[in-house]
Amino acid sequence: NNSVSNTKDNSGTVYVHDKIYCYSNFSNLQISIGSWVWVKGSFQPYESAQNPGQFDSKFYYQIQDIGAGVWDAEVIWCNREKTFFPQSLYNFKQYFLQKIDTYFNPKYGGVMKTMLLGDKADLDRTLKDLFREGGILHILTISGLHISMLGMGCFNILRRLRVPVKPSAVAGLFLVVMYGTMIGTQAATFRAICMFAMQMSALLLGRTYDRLTGLSVAAMLLLLGQPLYVFYSGFLLSFGAVLGVTVVAPLVEK
Repeated sequence: NNSVSNTKDNSGTVYVHDKIYCYSNFSNLQISIGSWVWVKGSFQPYESAQNPGQFDSKFYYQIQDIGAGVWDAEVIWCNREKTFFPQSLYNFKQYFLQKIDTYFNPKYGGVMKTMLLGDKADLDRTLKDLFREGGILHILTISGLHISMLGMGCFNILRRLRVPVKPSAVAGLFLVVMYGTMIGTQAATFRAICMFAMQMSALLLGRTYDRLTGLSVAAMLLLLGQPLYVFYSGFLLSFGAVLGVTVVAPLVEK
């Protein structure tokens, strides 16, 4: 995650990148989050789609502020610095991934990793195709369902234990934010966390929660950070689903 400026391709085009991806096998290296690395490899900016219907790598990664990749990367030097909080969450996630490997066979373990932790590395392609053909591929995406179950579950359990409303709301919100940080906040995850935060804030302030207001605030925050999300399918599907439940469904019922 370092700036790479004044990079030219074969046509002489100059690129400036916020982030770059390094593709290599770093399994034997102890690189912590927050470490500085010196990497050697084949640098290549992502390319735009050349044919209609082709996957547009440049646009897809541009939405994530990633402009290029380094293939066959070799780490020449690495310091041992680390950022404690992100690294602790990463270690916590790795602990759960190992537990899933222990208790599930590889075929179904990949599904559990995807559903619970957003890790798709071991997801079986055949199973993924079955989910897609059945129209339930969205189950494998971390979304509002996960956030609501985790946050409201924590809140309701604490309330049953006679913990006051405000500490229960703060605890539920803290748990949800930590979970979102651990799995990575994509558009759908950020939307769900933002709306849950609005709901808990309403409880803390003694106000009424409005779902459309929460949805609007989440959309504005995302688009302020990256306006290109308005063209991103994950953004459109996530926000469109909530709009359907909030606006369209009541009209259909009437």
